[in-house]
Amino acid sequence: RKDAENVSFEMPTSEKTKLNSQALNISYETEKVKFDSTTTHKKTNFIGDYDTDYKANNNDDGLRQYNYADIDTWTQELKLSSKNQDIKWVTGLYFDKEERDQGPYGEDRFYNLNDGTGTYVPGIYHSNSDSLTNSKTYAIFGQTMIPLGESFELTLGGRYQKIKKDISADVRQTFTNTLHYQLPNFNYSNEKTWNSFLPKAALSYKINDNLTTYASISKGYMPGGFNFFPSSTSDADNTFEAQKSINYEIGAKYIGDNFAINTAIFRMDIKDIHIYKIDPITNNYATDNAKKAHSQGIEIDGTYFLTDNWSVSGAVGLVQAKYDDYDGGVRKYDGEKVENTPNYTASLGISYLADSGLYGRVDLSARGTTYYYDAVKHEMLKDDGGIISNAKIGYKLKDWDIYSYITNITDEGYVAGYSAKEGFVVAGFNEPRRFGIGAIYKF
Repeated sequence: RKDAENVSFEMPTSEKTKLNSQALNISYETEKVKFDSTTTHKKTNFIGDYDTDYKANNNDDGLRQYNYADIDTWTQELKLSSKNQDIKWVTGLYFDKEERDQGPYGEDRFYNLNDGTGTYVPGIYHSNSDSLTNSKTYAIFGQTMIPLGESFELTLGGRYQKIKKDISADVRQTFTNTLHYQLPNFNYSNEKTWNSFLPKAALSYKINDNLTTYASISKGYMPGGFNFFPSSTSDADNTFEAQKSINYEIGAKYIGDNFAINTAIFRMDIKDIHIYKIDPITNNYATDNAKKAHSQGIEIDGTYFLTDNWSVSGAVGLVQAKYDDYDGGVRKYDGEKVENTPNYTASLGISYLADSGLYGRVDLSARGTTYYYDAVKHEMLKDDGGIISNAKIGYKLKDWDIYSYITNITDEGYVAGYSAKEGFVVAGFNEPRRFGIGAIYKF
């Protein structure tokens, strides 16, 4: 970790994101039914330029990696829900459409190329993939909550969805020294459709007016897709499947006069869990699947109102997430911790809101041990996490909100992301200490 806190590079390294988004909400109500229409549109422009190896004074000086993308996304949801009825229900339709224009996406790197005779020739390797990916999602969903006597309530729901994706990629590779070598170039295209039904069932028991317990089971889903830098024309090498899970949860909710708390115990049995690896052919990051994993834990959150003006809130989550069947080729990772998953998260905050409009808040947030995959060493590396403190003070007057803030007061640092491949290792850290002032006007 300490070695990663300082880097030396000669190429400007930056990420720039431009967002342009709109949303339209339309609602219509009768005595028994409410209709909602939600339309959103978002255009994202991403420009990422990086030093090739995050080092200086070597053969990679002047070379860079690049990741450019333009993403255009539309969503539409039509929802019909009950009002003032003993049996509550909601049903609707959902559609989204996304176009992702990815490229340039690749790197320039110093490389020793085998010329086929056993002689290694030094030179500059250039690789790039320009791709266009389209995706569409069609879904119908519904849920009903049925009273069973005075204390029980049964919830039944489901979502049927169809996700269709297609990709067209143009991969170009060259190697240059005193001569110019044309390496294998190819075009890759594919389309695939995933159909899934995601049911949910829950039963709640109202012990009294303040306390309710519940148990639920549901199916979770994360869509499959394509990698933006294909390694070959093989569909198996460039497609990853949907991640599926069966989710179990039991819990309790308490709401009192000045105190509220929620507790839950959960478990997820996961199939085809998404993993990130280094493609041995392209040396680029790729998404793939491991066969099985599980995640289980406890979550508690609550709020206590000390007075009409002061309140304290907090939350704790304990998680054990492990791979059950993960063959990484070089070695197996069965029984190892799932990457990018802290073994605990916690938060504690105290806030003040005066009748005059003056307000303030101080927060502490913590995350525990987290593991990151190292594709060079073929192992999971551990970071101990850290504790972050934030503070904000402001004043609200009619349509105005004027405030000042400081985040990460102690300038605590922990690893928030880690990537390693041949010739390149980089760790990303959480945001450093920041000060600021701001104003919001609502109209």
